[in-house]
Amino acid sequence: MDTHPQSEPLGIGERLRNAREARGLTLAAAETLTRIRAVYLQALEEERFDRLPGRMYIRGFLRTYANVLGLNPDELTQAYPQAFTAPEQRIIGALPV
Repeated sequence: MDTHPQSEPLGIGERLRNAREARGLTLAAAETLTRIRAVYLQALEEERFDRLPGRMYIRGFLRTYANVLGLNPDELTQAYPQAFTAPEQRIIGALPV
């Protein structure tokens, strides 16, 4: 009897990080290749989409990064649509009433 849980498919971030590391690239090198700031690439790898400038940037950044890493961007966006359909949650601060 197999005591190991069924393996889950890798998330977007893990697939991106694994592909980058397999190519021997640092985030700084990936920044140069993609022309996307390393802080945004790191946010993609950590699946911290709230750290990106907005939903419309997520798809573009993901497509560019995936292409540079030799991954299929359509596969990533189709496999994880919830990452791109979450409502904007920009909270600036509560104002006193």
